[in-house]
Parts: sequence; C-alpha cells; structure tokens
Amino acid sequence: MGESPGFWSDPETVARFRDRDPDIHLVAILEEERDPTSLRVLDLGCAGGRNSAELARRGVPTIALDASAPMCAATRDREGTPTIQGVMDT
Repeated sequence: MGESPGFWSDPETVARFRDRDPDIHLVAILEEERDPTSLRVLDLGCAGGRNSAELARRGVPTIALDASAPMCAATRDREGTPTIQGVMDT
C-alpha cells in the first residue's frame, strides 16, 4: 500500500479500519455456507478485525494476523479473536 509503518499505528487509522463493516463478499459466502462452523479461517492482514469479528459472530474458528500491534489489539478487542502480530511476506 505504500504507507509508512506509522500509518498502521495511528489511532485514527486503527479506528477507521476497526469500525468498517465486514466485506460484502465474505458475508455472502457465509450466508450460503450450510455450516460455517466447519470452516477454518486465517485472516491475513486483519487490520481492525472487521472480517474476523463477523466470522467470530457466526462461530467460525478464526485466527487473525497483522503486522501492526495496534491493529492486532483492535481485532482482539472486537470479539476476542486469537490474533498474532507478525509479518506477512515470504
């Protein structure tokens, strides 16, 4: 994305990502799934946890990962999703 690491730690940025609605495509997939609890999800680049929170509300076992400690904290705070701070490259 080209933003500096400080961008992802800025409280306003964290709040903006945390408060976003879940991805509409994810919601559509979950609504079509007969048993979403049978899924296992890694939310790579979870940002503020918008998708992780939706998955948790639907009972989908999820682990979230993000490089930003504040984004990880925001994700954890939303629904208690297990969250790991780490890099997302090979």
